[in-house]
Amino acid sequence: MLTLNFLVKNIIDFCAISFLLRIWIEWALFDFEHPFVIFIKRVTQLPINIFKKIIPSINSIYSISLFLAFILMIIKFLLISYIQNTSLITNFSITILLSLISLIKISNYLIFWIISMFILMNCFQQKSTLFKKFVTQLSNKIIEIIKFLIPNIKNINYSSVFIILILYLINYIGIDFFGNVWFML
Repeated sequence: MLTLNFLVKNIIDFCAISFLLRIWIEWALFDFEHPFVIFIKRVTQLPINIFKKIIPSINSIYSISLFLAFILMIIKFLLISYIQNTSLITNFSITILLSLISLIKISNYLIFWIISMFILMNCFQQKSTLFKKFVTQLSNKIIEIIKFLIPNIKNINYSSVFIILILYLINYIGIDFFGNVWFML
């Protein structure tokens, strides 16, 4: 059962992260000739096109991708509850709420790993690669928001470290409020 739980959780999380990354790529206004951007677009394009055919009034990539990621979190929560034989599904509104919290958690993981890769790539001197350009362009959109709050100290920008600390704080608040359910999300 642990193997099935691991597979379901990670496969659905990968798909949801792909949709959230698609939103972030569209928001960051990327060069769409980048190989990683092409990969993310190809992975997410088929479900987005199917959803556009089902509900043609919604044309925004942001809302479609966010909705599909939310649906995946509902499916993940229901499947993991079924696999673990837990009785957490007592109410549909509780399922929706926990799925929304799971979507917030997975988006925090995405931000955490992108910012962490940005920090590590800037610590080591290396030539500019396509992946470093990708991570830098994604990270700069988030870091620009925090730069206004935290000034540079001796010409060193600590906003990325501050973002990591905020994400750790959110994770520990989730553990405090939800306990073992937080690890299931």
